[in-house]
Amino acid sequence: MEQIHYSDEARIEGFVGWERSTNELPMFLSSVSAGFASLIEDFMDKRLTLDELIVRNKAASFLVRVGGTSMVGAGILDQAVLLVDKSMKPQNGDIVIAVLDNEFFVKRMRLGHDGVLLVPDNPAYPITRLDEDRGDYIWAVVVAAINSFR
Repeated sequence: MEQIHYSDEARIEGFVGWERSTNELPMFLSSVSAGFASLIEDFMDKRLTLDELIVRNKAASFLVRVGGTSMVGAGILDQAVLLVDKSMKPQNGDIVIAVLDNEFFVKRMRLGHDGVLLVPDNPAYPITRLDEDRGDYIWAVVVAAINSFR
């Protein structure tokens, strides 16, 4: 049987409640290419707040800061801010916030033949098995990650 490991590198550092933003930002009509170059058009489609774009259920949404590197393969860098939604039912493959041994962690949820596995997106970290008998559970689903590059 695989030994279960917990890593401080994946710990969630803090929670912030969601309040609707009144800061609208311009939204370009055209997308920005991540492959071949494309022209950016000179006009905006509309003004949009970030919570209109990514918040599905304001009452159940929270921001959390990540400390560690276990999810870098999913684009979640150290010190990223995650938008999480407690009202969403987790599905196989979702990135989730899990409570393990009374601590919060971020991992990808995989349904295995022997239960729920919490899989890091960094091969340097071990897979963890959710142990409901110990009180482990999925707390929320990660909806978005915001990484700061400067």
